[in-house]
Amino acid sequence: MKKVQLKVIEEIVDFTSEDLNESTKELANFDFTSDNRIEDEIEDFFTKIFLKKGDWASFDIHLNENIIYIEITLIFTNPELLTEDFAVQKTVLNECSKYVEENSKSIIENQKFTSTDLDGYLISINQPGISTLNYINLKQAFDKENINYKIESKFTNQTEVGAGGGESDIILFIANTVASGVSWDVVKSIITTNIDYFSHKGFLSNVIEKRKFKKVRKIVADKARVDEENLILHEFVNEVENVKMVFKSPNGYIYICCDSEKDIRKYKLSNKKTIFQLFRSETTEKN
Repeated sequence: MKKVQLKVIEEIVDFTSEDLNESTKELANFDFTSDNRIEDEIEDFFTKIFLKKGDWASFDIHLNENIIYIEITLIFTNPELLTEDFAVQKTVLNECSKYVEENSKSIIENQKFTSTDLDGYLISINQPGISTLNYINLKQAFDKENINYKIESKFTNQTEVGAGGGESDIILFIANTVASGVSWDVVKSIITTNIDYFSHKGFLSNVIEKRKFKKVRKIVADKARVDEENLILHEFVNEVENVKMVFKSPNGYIYICCDSEKDIRKYKLSNKKTIFQLFRSETTEKN
């Protein structure tokens, strides 16, 4: 079973303004519990929404073994919404309500959400421009080297604004028992061979010990006043003096920068655009 949060966002981009002013507001928020099959049905759900909205829509999915965050952004280019725009919003919201009703499951009494307690390493892989990473080649390469790995968390974005685009990020977990017997050169070779963009980034800055991540996650959970299980790690950079992470939370996106002693140097909770502008501006690619 997974906890699911489905949000629908209205975004207005004013093309008549000199600075392309943007405004957003939340139209709906659905919280429910579903079985694991929901992951296989999200693509069909998105297709239905695209058919209702047409172009100018964006979909974000964050997921781990316990929770899924789905965010649908309906983008409008008129500074004042038209009658047909409100009709589209109503149609999409009805489709979302139907989706939630069809996929809601009762929580099993005393059900516990799972967590990987093994020590090991997390590897952040980001591929802009591709909404769905092809994991098949990556899996085959790891299997060939007898490397057991797990997807700690995953993010995908699909955007239709006249031309399609997207992004895909995954956080891989490799246990200490595996890492101790395998050269990091082998792991790096597998990833850079199968993920084109990754070959241009510094490998070690995209690796962090799981125990270090868990300490930072606890700091974020305490500060944001949310349960740790409701935080999904989106992306990170592990620098010599600092670790910088972005989390998806029930209330938005969180950026945190901690030093080697886990002291907070910067913390911010905001919307996706603001947090990723901050994250990109404060991280430097390592070659």
